[in-house]
Amino acid sequence: MESTKEKQHRKIYIRSAEDLFAALREPDPASRAAVLQAIQKDPRAALAYGKANGRDLVDELLSLCSASVGSADRTLYAAVLFSFDDERVKTFAKKEFLRTENTRALLLSAEILARLPQEERAALLPPALLRGKNPVRSRAAANLLADCRHLAADVKLRTAILSDHSIEPPEFTPETAQVWIAELQGEHCRKTRNVFLRLGNQALEALLGMWPYLAVNLQKWLLYQLMENQTTGAAEKIEEILRDQREALLAAALECRKKLQTADDSMLQPLTGHPDPDVRAAAIEGIKHHVDWSNRIYAENKLKVRLAIMNHMSRFGGKKDADILAELLSDDSWRIRARASKCLASMAPLSLEALKNAFFSDTENVRVAAAQALQALGEERWLAQQM
Repeated sequence: MESTKEKQHRKIYIRSAEDLFAALREPDPASRAAVLQAIQKDPRAALAYGKANGRDLVDELLSLCSASVGSADRTLYAAVLFSFDDERVKTFAKKEFLRTENTRALLLSAEILARLPQEERAALLPPALLRGKNPVRSRAAANLLADCRHLAADVKLRTAILSDHSIEPPEFTPETAQVWIAELQGEHCRKTRNVFLRLGNQALEALLGMWPYLAVNLQKWLLYQLMENQTTGAAEKIEEILRDQREALLAAALECRKKLQTADDSMLQPLTGHPDPDVRAAAIEGIKHHVDWSNRIYAENKLKVRLAIMNHMSRFGGKKDADILAELLSDDSWRIRARASKCLASMAPLSLEALKNAFFSDTENVRVAAAQALQALGEERWLAQQM
């Protein structure tokens, strides 16, 4: 084996283990890299140089890895070391996988661990999967555990969440409920929720039965999923939240309630004056009968609520509401002006008179908004006659 030292134009001759070990400790980085490359290309030939002082090449590489912690060279030594099929290398790979923060070294050691028996991987990797802070290590551990059987529920679930492979998660049962709930509201909650939905409506209904044990964020997500999947128990839970006025969940419950086929608005009217503007807006939009908002639309100071009132006026209002919306074409907020124009267009033909009156306003913004709405309603001939 020989390598060329480019800068000094000399060759390094390797005739024994002593020569090989000395070459691995050459001061020149290019020379060391050339020697390492030659070893990696033909590990058997390098190992055939035998031992020096009772140590072979694997021992020497292990020693170099230990001595170069934190340096760039260590990854090179580890990469070459992993070329050897040796129990010492497997032992090193186990330790390296669990402790290194170098991504390349971590992934190289994972390749060695992939050759271990299932039982050995199942015993070694759960701590890295469940309690590790390095996302690359956690994902690699999940991939290494993907084909392992008889995993504990928490390990099996985290593997299904993080693995690149399609893994069947554990069922949602009384025995696994706490494991599921911890993941559903934990660090990997978004991925966990996608996995959970694969279990179907029965799992959603079972999770609803655990309602008191769920964090507010998870309760909101569950409400939306119950409505999206038209799951049993959704309507009852929404009505319960509104009846008890559970502050943290009111806005979500009102949003979900829009999809319910119910005409009972009795619980919504009190909520239109709630301190939270999100709750006020959602309650207003949920009411399905006419309400006189003529005073409220001017007194309300939150944009979201004002827009909700305008939407309600356009859906259930009459001529008086159209006149109020026409007045709002001169509002200071461009969002209010734009929404007023859109609402008036949706109320046609009821709103045509109000729009035509607005077209003759002294305010340019009002005239432009009215003209745009009338044009959208096909009143081009009338507009042309006014020019």
